[in-house]
Amino acid sequence: MSWARYANWTVKVLLVLFLLVGFLFPDLPRFEGKAWPLRAMTYPLAALVVPVVWLIKRPDLTYPHLADALLALPFVVDLAGNAANLFDTLTYTDDALHFLNWFFLVAAVSVFVAPLGFPRWNRIILGVGVGSFAIVCWEAVEYLLMLSGATGLHLSYADTMGDLVLSTAGGAVGAIAVALLRVGEPTRLKRA
Repeated sequence: MSWARYANWTVKVLLVLFLLVGFLFPDLPRFEGKAWPLRAMTYPLAALVVPVVWLIKRPDLTYPHLADALLALPFVVDLAGNAANLFDTLTYTDDALHFLNWFFLVAAVSVFVAPLGFPRWNRIILGVGVGSFAIVCWEAVEYLLMLSGATGLHLSYADTMGDLVLSTAGGAVGAIAVALLRVGEPTRLKRA
């Protein structure tokens, strides 16, 4: 079994375990006001995106375990940060994780589309665009959660702007890293 397959299964198991921790200990202050039931309904969907798209579009290719793991990893990191109470105890946790999680998210997209053979600069632009769109959607959902009464989100205009910039920057670095390292690119046969 390849390292990417091990990493993929490890990420998926951690996703389930962290969600269970929130359900088993809902009265801990670190989980209060964090919309845990909503996370439990939506975060596992991230674990299904790559398998579903792969089954529909690319079953002729080897399963993209690395892209799958990278796509689910931001959700595991977010859950782990909440379970360890990092968001409420370390000042810059949210900022650091916005950069890191968008690095993973965009790297996943970049790895997933690499076998399609687009030039690297196209994949970078695609990755940055997907990452930028994703953070705008994420911030919109956070705003709707705040309007619905969720507490503990610590939302402000400055926070939202910081999240937009840090996530976009993290996504850009993720797209560039995958392109420069040529991760997931099809191997080309040399002509004799």
